[in-house]
Parts: sequence; structure tokens; C-alpha cells
Amino acid sequence: MRQKIINDCGALMVRRPPLDTRIKDVSALPHPKEQILDALLLEIVRGRSQHIDNMMYVGMLLQSVFLAQYQLGVGDDPLEMLGVPITKTAPPPALLLSEATIKTRERFEEFNKLVEEDLKLIHAKIAAARALRR
Repeated sequence: MRQKIINDCGALMVRRPPLDTRIKDVSALPHPKEQILDALLLEIVRGRSQHIDNMMYVGMLLQSVFLAQYQLGVGDDPLEMLGVPITKTAPPPALLLSEATIKTRERFEEFNKLVEEDLKLIHAKIAAARALRR
């Protein structure tokens, strides 16, 4: 089951890579966030074995950190740092100044505080897992 959780999360990250400028709802994850983090941390503790090579190890570290971009209560529409999705072309200034865009940016900032708290916790858990490997 642990390997399925890791594989499902990895597949999501490949299909829809997380961005630090976008916060999504935890319901977008294929399994509960804590269950994914626990599975990844256990594999990190296990370290180099027949099941894990360097690329997989780095991938699991990245997946662990990316989990912070998924927060409870965001809703169906992801929150964008600029209030609108980042594309290859810059959004028109009128869109960036619209009331809806400004509210979305403000909401992003509120949720980004949760992301930052999660990142601290996740980094501490990764450090603890890596210490157990030694």
C-alpha cells in the first residue's frame, strides 16, 4: 500500500506539477496528505536499498516538500499568487487590478502562511528521517 501511495503521488506530480505560486486543495491529492507524507518519510528512513535509488530519493524529498502546496479549505479552484494563472504571456493590467483578482491574491496570502508553516514542519520531519538513516 505504501508503494502505491508514493506511486500515485508521483504520477500526480508528473501530470500536474505543483508550483510555489499556486495553492491547491488537499482534495486534489490521490490519498490523504498525512498518509502520503508518512509513506514518503518511511522510504526516506529506509534509505538506499533495492527499492530506492538516488533519483527516487530526490523525488521523494521533492514530493514531500510539494505537499505543502496542498491545503485544506482552498476549494475547487486553485489559488494563484498573482490572482490569475501564470501563462506564457503576462495578464492584462486591468485583470491584475480587478477586485476579484485582488481578493484572490489576498486569499492566496492567507493560505500561503499555512504553506510556510507546513514547509517548516515537513523540513523538520525530513531532517529527522534523514538522521534515522545514519
